[in-house]
Parts: sequence; C-alpha cells; structure tokens
Amino acid sequence: MLNRSGLLHERTDKRYQFVHRTFRDFLAAKEFVEGDELHELLQHSGESHWRDVLLLAAGHCSRKDLDRLVNGLFDAGDAVLVNSRGGHKIRRGFYRLAVLCAQHGAWLEESTANRVQAAGWALID
Repeated sequence: MLNRSGLLHERTDKRYQFVHRTFRDFLAAKEFVEGDELHELLQHSGESHWRDVLLLAAGHCSRKDLDRLVNGLFDAGDAVLVNSRGGHKIRRGFYRLAVLCAQHGAWLEESTANRVQAAGWALID
C-alpha cells in the first residue's frame, strides 16, 4: 500500500504518516460522524486546527446529524461572551463555520435554516 497509493510515507522505521493532512482529516471526520461522536467533535470546534475536520464532517452527515452539527456550532458561538477580549470575533468565527457547514446539506430543519440565514446576513453586514 505504501508504494502503490502514494498516500503514505515512512517517517521512521515502522512509522507512517499521510503525505497530506487532508487525508487524515477526512478519515477522522468520517469516523466522528459514523461513530455518532459529533459531541466529541464539537468540543474541539474552537480550535483552529480542527476546522477542516468539522467542514469535512458536514459532508458526511445525514440530515439529522447536519442539524446537530450546525446548531452545535451556533450554540458554541452563543456561549462566547461578546464583552470578553476578542469575544465578538470568536463568536463570528463559530457562526461562519456553522454557515459553511450548512452549505453541505440539501435540507435543514426550518429553525436551523432560519439560524443559518440570519447568521449569513449578519456576517455580510
């Protein structure tokens, strides 16, 4: 597999890694969704190096799971104290990520779609 796929390279003796982080992130996202561990993934939503995993997870989500993911991101944003240092920017980051994840779905619950639309307009202003 190492020689044929081009996806892995040998770091040290008997230790391998993906040639690009995206492969790792894609597989991690798939595992979080299929393992019904979105709550675990959402716990890392404030960490910038998890952003790609969250976006990729949205593509793996069922309708129900996508609603949970998007609303979880909005809820994380709502929990940020805007009066704190950089709070407004952090909140907008969660909302932006929620809107980006929502675009992977062909259908969202009406309440979730309304949140996405309102956040999208707010981000444009």
